[in-house]
Amino acid sequence: MSTSAPNVDLKSRGLPTTSVVAAVTLVLGLVFFSASKAGQDDTEAVETGFIGWLLWAATRFGQMLLVLCVLFIVVLVSRQRSILYVPVPPGTQRSPKMGPRMFRSPEEWQLPYEDVTILTEDGVRLAAWFVYQPAAGSADAVPYTILYFHGNAGNIGHRLENVKDMYKQLSVNVLILDYRGYGDSEDGSGPSEHGFLQDAEAAYRWLVQRARKSGVNGGSMQIRDDRILFFGRSIGGAVAVKLAAHVPLVGDWQETDKSLVLRIETKHV
Repeated sequence: MSTSAPNVDLKSRGLPTTSVVAAVTLVLGLVFFSASKAGQDDTEAVETGFIGWLLWAATRFGQMLLVLCVLFIVVLVSRQRSILYVPVPPGTQRSPKMGPRMFRSPEEWQLPYEDVTILTEDGVRLAAWFVYQPAAGSADAVPYTILYFHGNAGNIGHRLENVKDMYKQLSVNVLILDYRGYGDSEDGSGPSEHGFLQDAEAAYRWLVQRARKSGVNGGSMQIRDDRILFFGRSIGGAVAVKLAAHVPLVGDWQETDKSLVLRIETKHV
């Protein structure tokens, strides 16, 4: 069974009923308007010959094409948020807990983890999983931590196989969160560019605060705030870049369909 993020067929989501009705109404209106002048236009076309008829047909075709283009743009603009953000792709459930086996929890992949709730500045509670390596006995042995921003479709359960590969092959910690309106996170103001940035900043703050508590009073260390990497897939790449522009960072990873780019920055105080 594949555990990769679901492919989203935007055509299967359809257009809103009101937009379809409006489009059909306007197109039919144009057709009827053209038909009402058909007799007069036909007479003129006969009088002016074949060239005149071609001009008439081209004019009518251009009018209909223009109307259809305008309608397409109007529908696209009015539906841009629902097209861009797809928390529940067709055939899936919003919550990972309601998903099929191997999509519900890191425990199904035998990964040590914590269920985490992250509070954003505007009061939205985000659901996240923190998958962690064994605690280190010294600062030099503390692993890197990847802050994982997933794509526009589905929830964190759909990325578990990817998280497992990172954990086992790279020996890193992974914090992966669902954006507002996704998975078990609260809706808040709904998915948006600004909302996603607030979610990313909250997740980063959580890691930094966790790092500062790590190793307190001689305990084992789990996270270092100078060993946090940003990783983004699809729209998550944009979130990672936005976050990197707002906070100091150690590194960030952006994965695209064609390449995986790793950039490391070192800051000297």
